[in-house]
Amino acid sequence: MTAARIQGHSLPAIARHFDRDHTTVLQATRRIAKSPALNGLAEKIAADLPDDPPPVAADIPAAAPTSTFEPDGPVEHAVVAAAEAFGTTPEVLLGADRSRAAADARAVAMTAARIHGHSLPAIARHFDRDHTAVLSATRRIEKTPPLRDLAAKIAADLPEQPASSIGAGDVVEHVPEPGHSSPGLREQQRAVPVAAERPQLRVAR
Repeated sequence: MTAARIQGHSLPAIARHFDRDHTTVLQATRRIAKSPALNGLAEKIAADLPDDPPPVAADIPAAAPTSTFEPDGPVEHAVVAAAEAFGTTPEVLLGADRSRAAADARAVAMTAARIHGHSLPAIARHFDRDHTAVLSATRRIEKTPPLRDLAAKIAADLPEQPASSIGAGDVVEHVPEPGHSSPGLREQQRAVPVAAERPQLRVAR
């Protein structure tokens, strides 16, 4: 697996050859990378592999449309980076594909954006999902060390969000603490007296 990865094959492509999940390949390659002897062996094997092998049916995606996605902002850059890491396109991550590979790539992008400091509602808007879906995805990635490390790496490479690019839709949403009850309309109206109800200043003669 590591030799194939060194040669440049994607995690999903390698996983298909071994009939495994891509996360298994990621864990295996990270383990080998920590062992100088085994990593050296993998590099030797990779160096002896043919540079341009004939295409294998399993390596040819069923549908590989050319991405026309142009990222604008850190969250979208996270989408692009996660898509590249999983050998797919940003359109898949932002779409309705619920396959394991798409779900993991999408969750990694969400987690990277969260690590970068974006709020759950802001991330949810980019993926056209509810903020609870983002919370569930990030919690799942946090429990998977290889994917969590990948998200952290992507987050570290994200560009900063320019202050001028924050629009009306990015206003911070204040969530009240548990047990807090916001004042009703009647109380709010009473709290701000109109001009006629304000006490007049009396001047002593």
